Amino acid sequence: MMELKKIKKALKDIVRDLKLKNAETDAEINGKWVHLLIVAEEFAGLPQRNRENMVWRELERKFDDETLISITQCYLLAPEEQPASLRKVS
Repeated sequence: MMELKKIKKALKDIVRDLKLKNAETDAEINGKWVHLLIVAEEFAGLPQRNRENMVWRELERKFDDETLISITQCYLLAPEEQPASLRKVS
């Protein structure tokens, strides 16, 4: 599985490649599981299926197979959908 630092960099690259402006990304590894978060204004009004198709296509290009099958949570949210529990503390 990829190191957390590489996963976070890949997420930032994906956001850049998809031209998601002012997007917030985060990732964590919990044991053998990977959790991802992308919050982007461009997701507002976009059905979840469309968000997933857009992002997973890029995840498959950037992540190795072991990392891909370890992803158990992938939150793709518009800013207004982000619950307080997922917000970064500044």
